[in-house]
Amino acid sequence: MQWRAVTGQVSAVWLAGSICGHVVPTMAVLALWTGSGAGAAGVALLMLLGVLITYGIGSLTPAGSPLTGSRGRRVTWAVLVYGGGQALWLAGAFIAAEADLSLGLGSPAATALGGLPFALVSAFLAGRRTAVGALAVTVGLSVWSAYLIGQEDTREEIASRPGIDRPLMYVTATPPGYRTTRDFPGTSIFFTPVDQRVVTVWQDHDITVSVRRETAEGCPQGPLAVTFGQDEKPECAAERPDLWYVTGRIPEPEWGCPCGLHQYVRRDGEVLIRVGGSDAVDRTLLRQIILNARPATDAEIETLFTTMPG
Repeated sequence: MQWRAVTGQVSAVWLAGSICGHVVPTMAVLALWTGSGAGAAGVALLMLLGVLITYGIGSLTPAGSPLTGSRGRRVTWAVLVYGGGQALWLAGAFIAAEADLSLGLGSPAATALGGLPFALVSAFLAGRRTAVGALAVTVGLSVWSAYLIGQEDTREEIASRPGIDRPLMYVTATPPGYRTTRDFPGTSIFFTPVDQRVVTVWQDHDITVSVRRETAEGCPQGPLAVTFGQDEKPECAAERPDLWYVTGRIPEPEWGCPCGLHQYVRRDGEVLIRVGGSDAVDRTLLRQIILNARPATDAEIETLFTTMPG
């Protein structure tokens, strides 16, 4: 097999497909939209022109495929390459729409990818080895496409759930020795000790994580509120840009308590993440939790909805 000839033929087909691949589908849509017989005839002529251009490429690269060595076979090759390429192009356009891929018809990426379906058919017809490679690429793209469509379906399902605010859905690692619960719709996380023997006063070892939209600059204003209690006028100190340490106290009840409260607050874009508890919880642990907090992936959100109440 002459690899140089095969490469030249496949590359020429790719280039032609990149330039012309979208023309027939676009004209077909216009013809259906207008219901014009002239438009349908134009589509047929453009398809014939596409076959002729492909035939011309085969004539210039006769050694690129066993089917381009003679005129009769070259016609068959041109019909297969153009027809198969156009069918794959339409399949790709459908997948892009289903997966909500905003490539843009005239964008460089869309133009380059537009020739790939024609190149794959050309490579499939060039010989056994290239056919195996083209088939492998096609299968790989099919699996990837199914994954993208599945991801988009998941995003749509999440967006359709009432009361869900996607940008406020965060996750962070569960601290050792703790179990995790969430509220509905999932914008707050509560960590409670697995071994309740460490608890001196009810909820004194609980950790609260909350995510809210807040745009104020500087130290966050308002009360320091955690599961164990609340201080209306806490003190706030900046540890570094977009990270603050807030401290406060609650009045000591008759039974006593670890009455100090503390909380880390971190800005992430337009949201504030808060992680806090009583001073029975180590400050280093709160800091570790808040620095590990990140937006949840679609798969993680889907998992959360199978476990949270509501």
